[in-house]
Amino acid sequence: MKIGIDIDEVVAEFLCGFLNFYKNKTGIALKKKDFITYNLWEVLKCKKSESIDLMNEFSYSDFFNQLNLVPGAKDSINFLNRGNELFFITARPYKIKKQTDDFFKKHFPENKFEIFYSAEVYMAQDGKNKSKICNDLEINLFIEDNKNYAKNCAENGINVLLFDAPWNQNCKNSKNIIRVYNWIEILEKIKRFKNERI
Repeated sequence: MKIGIDIDEVVAEFLCGFLNFYKNKTGIALKKKDFITYNLWEVLKCKKSESIDLMNEFSYSDFFNQLNLVPGAKDSINFLNRGNELFFITARPYKIKKQTDDFFKKHFPENKFEIFYSAEVYMAQDGKNKSKICNDLEINLFIEDNKNYAKNCAENGINVLLFDAPWNQNCKNSKNIIRVYNWIEILEKIKRFKNERI
């Protein structure tokens, strides 16, 4: 089976790293629960351009290089990599490809995964959106935490496992979207999905 997997907040604890960076830079301590939207500028109460500047600074910092894995991600991904085709699809900009590659080399040294960059966060004019990438790759199932990307994929016929987060609470389960709370549940849902397709 072809499975698409988002990176930030599904594999990498991106927000935790950013919050450590932000506290170190400003002295302001925020928590994950404060992010009822993933639009950083709304939570940080700044201009969108300023939040992008912060994100760029974070992306080239030691805080970014030290991002941890989401609990359960490593064993689950290694398990899924046996007998499935895995594709990582991220809204990160392509310019931080090296940092992303380094993260995967550090945490998954025994595997070489394909990573696709939609760059949607930065509104790249030449970037494909995640649903287009999924359809081009004929992906059967996509694991995502961003409700907008999840809805767009679902509307384009892609089954989505929505990883629970404060910023996606108003996204309801639907025909193509099922909320999940951890990697154990993801593995259970994938097993059920594969059995239903046989």
